Amino acid sequence: MEWIVIIALSCYLFATSFKRKDHNKSTISEHQLMAQKYVDNGKFEEAEKEIFNDLKRNNPDDLVLDYYALGVIYYRQKKIKKALSFLKQAWAADRDNYDATFCISRIYYELYEKFSIPADLEKAVEFIEKTLEIKPNHKNSLLRMGSIYFNKGNIEKAMKYYQRIIDANPQNANAYYNLGSCNLEQGNYEKAIGFYKQAIESSCDKPQYCQYWIGYCHEHLKDLNEAESWYRKSLKSGYGNAQEKLNEIKARKTAGY
Repeated sequence: MEWIVIIALSCYLFATSFKRKDHNKSTISEHQLMAQKYVDNGKFEEAEKEIFNDLKRNNPDDLVLDYYALGVIYYRQKKIKKALSFLKQAWAADRDNYDATFCISRIYYELYEKFSIPADLEKAVEFIEKTLEIKPNHKNSLLRMGSIYFNKGNIEKAMKYYQRIIDANPQNANAYYNLGSCNLEQGNYEKAIGFYKQAIESSCDKPQYCQYWIGYCHEHLKDLNEAESWYRKSLKSGYGNAQEKLNEIKARKTAGY
């Protein structure tokens, strides 16, 4: 039920270059380009110096990008307070900057995962919602909100966020998988099977998990032959836990259950 994302600088620099009026990539300064290269190579202190040199140019058009870049640089160095400060400055300078709000939400959620402080979760949700106000179909924000509500036990609300992803992108395997998990949690095994199969058809990264849960659903529907078939597929795809289920089914058949 997780999102997987890396807070990156290079993609943002590239995208920002096309947001500017002349659509000319050369509007990105040499300092910013050098900072991008340093970040890509893990040289964060050098990247930081380049951005501060760029700030000395005092170009208002570059403030948002520079603040965002510093936020990324400090995040990658695990300097969380500084990262949040500059990302919030980037958002304050451009209220349509969903990259900044998304990064802020991610940092707060990581803090919540580490320290279990409810206030951090509230902040994460606040900035996810800000991201979705700016970009309603922001996939990773929708995934995170779905995950938050799933973990809270609010399955119906979680499903609404996953469905929004499907509405925007009918080939999103993660959303189908998560909808399968929601229906599994509710005991809607036939619906869960349908969503897991759609995840497989949408080329999910690890079909063995879908195959395992399809087997699990068939087992609960009392169709042991079909369950066995799917567990075998899962095992063949590399999920070792399926072997335990196959052993259980074999034992049940031997006992006449």
